[in-house]
Amino acid sequence: MIIRNVSPAGEQGGALVQAADEVGFGLEEVRFPAGDEAVLTADRSETLFVTEGRGEVVDDSTGERGQLRQGVVCVLRPGDRVRLTASTELAAVRAMMPPADS
Repeated sequence: MIIRNVSPAGEQGGALVQAADEVGFGLEEVRFPAGDEAVLTADRSETLFVTEGRGEVVDDSTGERGQLRQGVVCVLRPGDRVRLTASTELAAVRAMMPPADS
């Protein structure tokens, strides 16, 4: 069993479950400042669960758009490349399988 204290809401995100935990997946909190645009290229299966804020994600290969807001899940397959734009500060929990090494 692994039990960790997580930073209070509003503080900088970080790793919650790591490869060294040897459970087969990684879990981290991620934050994007309002106005931030990030290119995400998945090299593994990844899921973002939005916990606060608003934004948009656009699939670079298809142009498909999705609105991000609290409660929305965005799943990326290996090789997917998307552009995420945060309309407001955006916070999410990111699960990765397999986990990242760091």
